[in-house]
Amino acid sequence: MTKEELYQCLDAMNNEYSDYQASWKKRKQELLNKYVQEHARFQIGDIIRANETTIRVDGIYALESMFVRGNVYTVYRGVILTKKLEPKKSGDLYTIYDDGREITKIEKKE
Repeated sequence: MTKEELYQCLDAMNNEYSDYQASWKKRKQELLNKYVQEHARFQIGDIIRANETTIRVDGIYALESMFVRGNVYTVYRGVILTKKLEPKKSGDLYTIYDDGREITKIEKKE
């Protein structure tokens, strides 16, 4: 084996490893998302408020803590609503992290 062949083999192995890592991270995130969606306090379509911001939930995701191993937080994403519970004209999105802070479900009056 020449030095060039060695480097080609190592490059191929590095590419395989990178592909494996990417696949593993994707599968892990899918599993975490499935878990939080099954155990979330709120569901897609719910109107929730935290930190003076109100949203209509359109996505529920998992966020793994970087500081505490095994800690997974539920993250709610949705469009920001006005006081009348209508979407803001800007259509801005907001994220609420369910990490112990107070989150209130708002019932829309018909």
